[in-house]
Amino acid sequence: MNNLKNRFDNKGYVAVSGFLDDVETVELQRQTSRFIDEVVPKLDDDTAYYESKQNRATLKQVQKLYDHDSYFLKLAQSDKVTSLAKELLGGDVTLQNMQYFNKLPGIGRSTPAHQDGYYFMIKPQQAITMWLSLGEADAINGSVCYIPGSY
Repeated sequence: MNNLKNRFDNKGYVAVSGFLDDVETVELQRQTSRFIDEVVPKLDDDTAYYESKQNRATLKQVQKLYDHDSYFLKLAQSDKVTSLAKELLGGDVTLQNMQYFNKLPGIGRSTPAHQDGYYFMIKPQQAITMWLSLGEADAINGSVCYIPGSY
């Protein structure tokens, strides 16, 4: 893990392939589908966002999944997640948010380049964003892209 910390400190990011094993990935996909089918319809507009409010199939984003479902709270607080965050930040961590993002083909808008730290509104700005893909992600279909720079 120390190698990850060194890469994080030097580059500002790390990619961890296989962070979840195959069984955990299938379970995350299953739980996400269940959450969307059973929980999201009960959420208010300040929690679930759609590309088109009239079309529930255009679900784009859900805020604070762990506030609405015990599976996501358990995942966010799991040793696997928290130990990686602690290692990269070099100390204790506090969960701030766990979101679902869905970039719909053909109708979704791209996210402009930005620094997450600006939106976190914390002092000091010591934070990490973890991204777990629920499927194949690459430059063509819209994977996360990190642009190195000064921070």
